[in-house]
Amino acid sequence: MLDRALAVAARERHGLITADDLRSIGVSRAQVRSRIENGSLVRVNEHVLAIAGAPVSWAQTAAAALAAIPGSVLSHSAAARVHGLAGVAPEQQVVVSAGLHAYHQLAGTRIRRTRLLPDDHITIASGFAVTTVPRTLVDLGADLSDGRYRHVLDAALSTGRTTWDDLVSVLNVMGARGRPGIARVRRVLTAIEGEPPTESELERRYLRLLRQHGIALPQTQVTVPWAETEPGRVDAMFVEARSIIELDGRTWHRRSGAFEHDRTRDQLAVLAGFRTARITHRQLEADVEQVLAVTRTLATPLHR
Repeated sequence: MLDRALAVAARERHGLITADDLRSIGVSRAQVRSRIENGSLVRVNEHVLAIAGAPVSWAQTAAAALAAIPGSVLSHSAAARVHGLAGVAPEQQVVVSAGLHAYHQLAGTRIRRTRLLPDDHITIASGFAVTTVPRTLVDLGADLSDGRYRHVLDAALSTGRTTWDDLVSVLNVMGARGRPGIARVRRVLTAIEGEPPTESELERRYLRLLRQHGIALPQTQVTVPWAETEPGRVDAMFVEARSIIELDGRTWHRRSGAFEHDRTRDQLAVLAGFRTARITHRQLEADVEQVLAVTRTLATPLHR
């Protein structure tokens, strides 16, 4: 009966038995010791056992590392492997990120200690605790050459595995001077983005797109009713629909630096009863369907 319970628990963990499993099943230290001695259990590391004969695999090594190091997550190339990110060669070594307390030494595992592992940078994928796709991509800047890293970022962005804004959001959290790989991330993002268009050219492209798809044109360069509170004009306004489109041709790092100011403008619009959306020059080039869907929605008055 006890061996059956152990087998059931191990089935959920790639053949592994953790200390928590032993406690929940009610296995005594003497029972564990006797099973190690008779060969039915094998010690993987200080905190984890395996059922004898369970296949040794990358997934088992990963699960054993996560069980052994409290608060750890798969990261870097290991996270890329779990997420299936194109362009990152799978490695046999398991990479985990953990807090500064993690001085463990585990076979087949590399531990990256970090002060920055917020909850919103962590997800569950294929049953593993793992860094999110945007966090994984930023972390990989420390491990790949510029050329390889650009290939990985291009693939992730073009296939919708992440968005430009999500990448920049993580970079803003991780972007302290001297942190490994951050200079490469900034350099490659700037190279991918290229030279942005002027404001007038961006507006012409947007209006041309609307004409091509039969969407009524908004008024442009409109001075808003709340201009005394926040001086300036908005790029496009659908007056009857009470909605605003802001066209953003700034480079990613300038957009990032103006984050709070932009949100203040958006909030003032909401307080005045206007829906608002921001469209970047990259979206106009790479995500036309999204731009059209947002515009059609904002061009349509809400039912009252």
